[in-house]
Amino acid sequence: MDVFDDPLLQVRRHRMQFLEWFGSSVPCDTFVVVSNRKARIDGDVPTNVLRPNSLPFHVRKKEGDVCIDKIALRKRLLESHQPREVDVMKRMKLQPRDIIPGVRCLECGSLKMKRRRTVWHCSCGAFDKKAHLATLRDYKLLFGEQITNRQARWFLQMDDYRAVHHILKTNSLKSEGPNKKKIYFLR
Repeated sequence: MDVFDDPLLQVRRHRMQFLEWFGSSVPCDTFVVVSNRKARIDGDVPTNVLRPNSLPFHVRKKEGDVCIDKIALRKRLLESHQPREVDVMKRMKLQPRDIIPGVRCLECGSLKMKRRRTVWHCSCGAFDKKAHLATLRDYKLLFGEQITNRQARWFLQMDDYRAVHHILKTNSLKSEGPNKKKIYFLR
């Protein structure tokens, strides 16, 4: 049997942190949603401990009781959002030489897809026009958003400088630098 920390204490801490961040003037109610259908709750169940199917009714009921500027709240949340950045290579104690490059086939899982014209082909018979997109996302997660043509050729296992240039040009937010030293910023 798993034993968890007190979710009521956790939600009270989250409420305190939210009010410190946003300001104590905003009304803030808390709920604990027990999403595991098999979970047993022993003893007296507080009114703010809910099952998932009852959550919409509690939220709707509270909406009528509370007057809040939803546009200001939305704006504040969006302005304060900071994507979590994890250095996967460092966290997993990996070196670039540990990475096996290649474009993965969604059918058989092989990393040996080859590009012919604008289509990726696998030895299993599968083909895909956009197989490189997942590979570039993997590169971004492993090494960061900056990539050169040489790095992309290694990671995509391609030799054609021009084809890789086209792929990077169409899948980058921007690029900087002269031709041979051009750095692309992946989306």
